[in-house]
Amino acid sequence: MAKKDITSHAEVANGDVCDTERKATNSAPVGGQGKVMKVVTDGAQLSMDYVRSHIYTIRGVNVMVDADLAAMYGVETKQLKRQVKRNIERFPDDFIFELTLEEYESLRCQNGTIESGRGQHSKYLPFVFTEQGVSQLSGILRSEYAIEVNIRIMRAFVAMRRFLSANAGMFQRIERLEHHQML
Repeated sequence: MAKKDITSHAEVANGDVCDTERKATNSAPVGGQGKVMKVVTDGAQLSMDYVRSHIYTIRGVNVMVDADLAAMYGVETKQLKRQVKRNIERFPDDFIFELTLEEYESLRCQNGTIESGRGQHSKYLPFVFTEQGVSQLSGILRSEYAIEVNIRIMRAFVAMRRFLSANAGMFQRIERLEHHQML
């Protein structure tokens, strides 16, 4: 899988497809290990830019990684997964799917989260949630903070859809130019 196949939408919006920069003060690594804290960027507010920087296009679908979502909700990744498994009927295959090893490695390389040593990454491949899957999380994570986070995430997905729609013609022109340069 080429590195371009997994793209953070904040990178597209900023014109930077190769270099991802974490913008939050606290977040769990993609593998789900480490200290779990609620993500705070602007006081008690979860910023739109932070959320957008954690939306990726994988298999042609906008998704968020389970560990990133867990950090935003202020829970451990294993707790988030446990809640999803208890309510699996709410999450059909088009709401949640597990990354392949190739997709996971590409995502880790792109985000600079490769660390060596024992216990640095989960032994399980991460799950990713589509917009509908994230929406379903609000039904199983019922704290006030989870509701607030969910609203911000939904707004980020909507903003990304609008951005991509408004700039679809430009993206097509860039793609044609890249194609011509390759020939």
